[in-house]
Amino acid sequence: MREKFQKLKKECGIERDLRPHDLRRTTAKKMYDLTGDLREVQALLGHSQLSSTLWYLDHHVTQVEVTNLELVKLNPTTETVQ
Repeated sequence: MREKFQKLKKECGIERDLRPHDLRRTTAKKMYDLTGDLREVQALLGHSQLSSTLWYLDHHVTQVEVTNLELVKLNPTTETVQ
């Protein structure tokens, strides 16, 4: 897959050092921008733990609203957010 991705980048004239995994972070950011819903992004990425999803958004969202995190903590069906 990496070879095909590199070939596609070359064909498109993209010189930046991008990897296929970078598309995952971009997708997470765009989904969060559109929905503002951490659980939607989590479901899209297929993460079982919200902390994994937050890692993808770490450089994009300077601070996730405390109200969202508090709601997650109050929901007994979700994991504990640390």
